[in-house]
Amino acid sequence: MRSRSFAALFTLVACGHVLAQDTFGVATGLHFSVDARGENIDGSRPIYKNTDASIEDRVNDLLPRMSVAEKVAQVIQGDLNGWMNLNDPLDNTLAFNQTGLEEMMRLKGGSIWGGYLVPYEKFVYAVNVGQKYLMENTTLGIPALIQSEGSSSLHAYVPMTNIQRVQPGRSSWLHEQRHHLSLSDRARSLIRHRARQGGRQHHRYRR
Repeated sequence: MRSRSFAALFTLVACGHVLAQDTFGVATGLHFSVDARGENIDGSRPIYKNTDASIEDRVNDLLPRMSVAEKVAQVIQGDLNGWMNLNDPLDNTLAFNQTGLEEMMRLKGGSIWGGYLVPYEKFVYAVNVGQKYLMENTTLGIPALIQSEGSSSLHAYVPMTNIQRVQPGRSSWLHEQRHHLSLSDRARSLIRHRARQGGRQHHRYRR
């Protein structure tokens, strides 16, 4: 039992040591420097930053540049509340926590959850702060995906619409429609519209 506990502890310490190394797992001997992985040695633009390149080529160019810690951070969901106080739907204070921002992006910088009922301007400010930091202050400059649930009325905060989430609903099409617009397309359009309305209607909510 002691040997198993020691092995588990050793593994945990080893993993922590690996993730603490900024460049662990980065490929070497390629067309970029380990010390400047977001650029090419010859000064040309990296393929992963070229929006005209194919997805496959961009991925193949990016992955060798990434450390293990960066890859792990891409698959762990972060939270806007990590650098902003988004708990009060009536608070429109535009201020953020720099330490919280840096720590969140270091550990969970791939996808950021933002399903909070807050003033529209505050939400946009929080997103811009996060994206600006990722694109201007990290080695690879990869922006995050800002996401929440739209199918359940903006995570049930804005009671204006509710799109069914069952599989039959997702895979159904209304063939009688003139343009054969899929149900999912209709749902996305409605959710976008309601999101804009909900963002401006925070004043309706009272304590």
